[in-house]
Formats: sequence, C-alpha cells, structure tokens
Amino acid sequence: MPVISRVTADATLVMPDGSVITLNEATRNSRITSHDNIEIIHADDGGLVYETQSAVAEATTNTTLNVPRGMTFYIALEDGTHVWLNADSKLHFPAVFGKTERRVILEGEGYFDVKSDSQRPFIVETANQQLTILGTQFNLSAYPDEQKTLTTLVEGSVFLSVTGGGSTTVLKPGQQAVLSPEGLIVNEVNTRDISIWRDGVFKFDGCTLSEVFIKLSRWYDFDYTLDSNAENRIFRGNIKVYEDVYPIFDVIEMVAQVGITMKGESINIKMTK
Repeated sequence: MPVISRVTADATLVMPDGSVITLNEATRNSRITSHDNIEIIHADDGGLVYETQSAVAEATTNTTLNVPRGMTFYIALEDGTHVWLNADSKLHFPAVFGKTERRVILEGEGYFDVKSDSQRPFIVETANQQLTILGTQFNLSAYPDEQKTLTTLVEGSVFLSVTGGGSTTVLKPGQQAVLSPEGLIVNEVNTRDISIWRDGVFKFDGCTLSEVFIKLSRWYDFDYTLDSNAENRIFRGNIKVYEDVYPIFDVIEMVAQVGITMKGESINIKMTK
C-alpha cells in the first residue's frame, strides 16, 4: 500500500474583520498583531498568547482559531485561561472578555484550564450543550460528526445544561457526562489519561471501529470504507501518533481481528473472524 502520512496544514486565526492570519514557522516567536489593546503573540513553543495591554471596558467580537487535521494547538486567552485544541477543532472567542461573563464556542475537542474569577463565569457553548464554570480543568469532546458529546471533569466543578431546556447536572471531579441522542448520563471515570491526546497519543477506551476510524481520519490523509459487520467491533488501547498510519493499522488488525487493505484509492476494513 502507498504511504499514508499525517495531514500537514497550518492553523489559522480568523480576525473579527474577516482577515486570516496563518500560524506557521514564519510567525513563531513574534508578535502577530495588536488590536483592542491586546497583543497577539505566536510563542516559540508554537502556542498562541493573548496579552492585555490596558483595561478594556467592553467585550470584543469573536475571533476564530482553526486547528486543522493532523495537529494540536495551544492558546492562552487574555483572562489567563489556557486551552489545548485537538485536531480538526475550532474555538470562537473574543480577544477581550466582558465584565459579566467569559464566553467561548467550541467545535471539536479541547482541554480547558480555566482561570478562577468568581465575578465572571466561564461559559463554553457547543452545538447541543452549555458549560458554566468559575475555575476548573476539564476535557470537552464535541465533534459535529460524532453522536456523543463527552465532558470529563478533572478538578473543580461544572454546571452542564443541555441546549433547548433539557437536562442539567453538576459534575464532580472524576465524572464524565455523556450526551447522546438517547439522553444524558454521568459515569465515574479515571481522568489520568483523559488528555493524553495532548502528548500525541490516541486513547481508544472501548471505542467501536467506526469511532476509531473517525478519529484516525482527523490525523491521516486517507479515505476508508468500513464493512457493516465490523463497525461495532470494540477496540481498546493507547497508540502513539506516528508519522504514517501503518503501525496503527497493524495494532488494530491484531487486536480487533480485522483486515485492512487498499481497495482502489480507499482503505477497506473488514472482519477476519
């Protein structure tokens, strides 16, 4: 089979005026721009840092950070909150938060370390839920192409409300809320590896092969077809992100007992037993 490598692309920052800034090696360790009394710095370690230069009275219009397939990205917001974004994710946020709340919108997956501020709750919106936080650490996975939204609390507390006046719950450390078309449930989980993706590791904790290949396709440049009788085969394991996908395919074939072959220009996955 031909080499199937990681997707290579640059993160981008879409400014309130619609202009786009590409974040690459050329912009590292430099001040990208300054607006609304905010300095935007692309740090030497690859992350993005927003620094307040002086007091600002009003919240600003949202900026969008686009993290493409094949990479993760880190941002420090102006209030001191830190966010790590997984591949194929978007964060919509103001350069400056308002006086009464700090609100962002997430599409994809992010790990949040929220700066405590009792006067301004931190609010994270997704397509189907809203989280309200004062100061805490949690992981939120809310990809549009996945049926489940997973909110996992590491420390602090989170108030979760389902969009449209549905269920609400308050999460405690070590709990994970799973929102799906069937409803909202809360489980006790081990949070030790919940953000292991930040270290370049896939964590497949009882995922179906359908879920596994959705995650892999966010990192590697391939199309695939998954036979219906293999879609719900369960796979567990932690696998590092390689530069090409074949070491991962080898593990999946051995553990899940499936065959992965090239069919035309697409990968085909089918049962072997």
